Amino acid sequence: MSDRAKLLGKSVRSDDPSSSNTSIQAVQDQVDGVTRIMCDNLQRMLERDESLLALAKKSESTARSAGAFHTKARGARRGLQLQLYKTNAVIALLATLILLLAWWSGFLGSRNGDEPEPSSEPFPVLPDLNSTTRHG
Repeated sequence: MSDRAKLLGKSVRSDDPSSSNTSIQAVQDQVDGVTRIMCDNLQRMLERDESLLALAKKSESTARSAGAFHTKARGARRGLQLQLYKTNAVIALLATLILLLAWWSGFLGSRNGDEPEPSSEPFPVLPDLNSTTRHG
């Protein structure tokens, strides 16, 4: 058996021209079928390659956008933290000033003797102006 006959899986006699033409036509049909399949596969591969390139471009664009978002978000977070620190510093300063003012007013009041002594009488007693001696 020849190689062509083995390929076709049939026994071909070389002295019969009609069977030879038939087997050649069958092989040609198989070759044409394989060629069509390969062309289809190549076409699909090219389409897949184009879609992969488009996907890669979208991926790069998304990565760039994510990087820009990350940078802006980091800046915004730092700005908010700075604002929080400033607010806390102002609150602490005001609280310190209020405490110092309260302490200072208490210190001045007791030092000058402005605070009256507590009395058991409901009304304050005024000094008697008639009991003073006059020289005249």
